[in-house]
Formats: sequence, structure tokens, C-alpha cells
Amino acid sequence: MLTGNTIATIFLSMSLVSLAGGMLRIENFGIPTWLFIIFFILFRIKMYLDDVLYFKDVDTKDWQFKYGFFFGIFSWFFWIASAVQLAELDKAFLFVLIAFVLSTIWILIAGFAEKFKKQHKVWLLTNSLYILFTLLTIAKLIKIHISAPILLCICLVDLWKSGSFKALEE
Repeated sequence: MLTGNTIATIFLSMSLVSLAGGMLRIENFGIPTWLFIIFFILFRIKMYLDDVLYFKDVDTKDWQFKYGFFFGIFSWFFWIASAVQLAELDKAFLFVLIAFVLSTIWILIAGFAEKFKKQHKVWLLTNSLYILFTLLTIAKLIKIHISAPILLCICLVDLWKSGSFKALEE
């Protein structure tokens, strides 16, 4: 039987392999592309570490877990789609936006089930910021070379505040 951590590991691997494949389709790497790639890798690893911690403590038999996990799996598919579309950053950002929205729904479902622990609040705040800056980029209200460093900074704060590195201590 596949566990949540096994599925998360499979999707992380698929995301990173897809990113490598997406990179092969690029003829000229510009700074925005490199910033997006760095953000993508850092965020997916952060998300994976969070998932390792989450699956350790959650009741996987609970119906709310199952509904939330459904949204989580779909968000992971959109990370893969984003990686494949790396050569067209506008499309890559659109798929990332969809992934963030789906994972935010997962966080909301988990938060309601678990009475909104600190981690849920941090994830909701940071996901809201990710969604905002991704949306502003897609709408062309800010340029990628501005939004990508902001997304990277949010991710670094997210790593620190959500305690993602605790997964490495286990």
C-alpha cells in the first residue's frame, strides 16, 4: 500500500524530472528563467518536507484527509505541468498558480479538520502571498524578474516559519 510520504516522494521526483525535461526545451536561459527554476526547486523541496511532517501525524482514515489529499495530488500534477512548460514562463506561472490554489484548498480542509494549527496559518498566509505574486505576474502587473525574487524570499521565510527542516531530523 502506498503511504502519503511515498506518493509525495513520487510526485517530487516526477516534478524534478519534468523540470529537467522542461529545461532541455529552452534555447536561451535568461535571469527570469533561472530565478523561476531556483524558486521551483526550493519550493517543491520545502513542500515535500512539509508533507513528510504532515503525513507523520495526520489521521489518513479521516474523510477530510481524503478530500484534502485529493486536492493535494492535483496540485502536484500542476507542478509537473509547470515544469514541462518551463520554456514558456507565462504558462509555467499559470500552472503554478493553479497548483497554489489547489494546495490552499487542501490546507483549508486540513485546517478545519485539525482546528487550524500554527502550521496551517503559516501555510495559508504564505500561499496567499504566492498566489498574489503569481497572479500579478500572469496579469503582467509586475515583471517576472521582480516577482521571482519576491517568491524566493517568501519561500525562504516559509521554510523558516513553517519548520520544514524538522522533517530532516526524523
